[in-house]
Amino acid sequence: DIVWSEGRSQLKSIGSMAFSTTPIKEFLIPATVTSIGEGAFYYCESLSEIKIEEGNTAYKMDNGGLYTADGTTLLQYTLGAEGTSFTISNTVKTLGYGAFAYNTSLTEIIFEEGSAITAIPTAAFSFILTLEKITNIPETVKTLGDYAFYNCKKLTDLSIPSAVTKIGEYAFHGCNVLTPFDIPENVTSIGAYSFAYCDKFTSIAIPGVITKRPSGLPSRAAAAREPTS
Repeated sequence: DIVWSEGRSQLKSIGSMAFSTTPIKEFLIPATVTSIGEGAFYYCESLSEIKIEEGNTAYKMDNGGLYTADGTTLLQYTLGAEGTSFTISNTVKTLGYGAFAYNTSLTEIIFEEGSAITAIPTAAFSFILTLEKITNIPETVKTLGDYAFYNCKKLTDLSIPSAVTKIGEYAFHGCNVLTPFDIPENVTSIGAYSFAYCDKFTSIAIPGVITKRPSGLPSRAAAAREPTS
């Protein structure tokens, strides 16, 4: 339990990772809070309800999601919330660190048409062992962060936007039933272990513009120069 002292709280800020990995079941955000850091409720797998105290004008709750009041940032989806599908509104421009990580019920996440986010941040969808499908990843996305889809072991199909230029470390690590896809031609950076244990990826075409890639993984152009056995 997190219990505020008697009387009206004067708390203004909740720091990054402040309550992460704790077994809290519910949390009240005081009216005075105007700042919540990245991953404040990361991997709180028992957290089923976040409440906003009356008078708070900085944040709001909607369908299990904690948003900034203007709806442009989705900080956290409560991991204990019920439901197998969740739609990310097209008002959202930014996802929080590990926003959906370790959820145990979602099978589908949908980006609403018209969404204009530019990045899938670190660990955003990592370790969702029930997740089978992510629909309509916006074409505006340019970065897939480290651990973005880490160990999503039931994720079968994913369409990567052509605007993506960076695939972070461990981005698809452990996605062992994921159907192979072409790496967009705009990608210039592929992080270490990004496709490790992706069992269905028997071959990958690497764009020639790659400037950073996992150790020992040649570019398409370099591979073309190597002799075949």
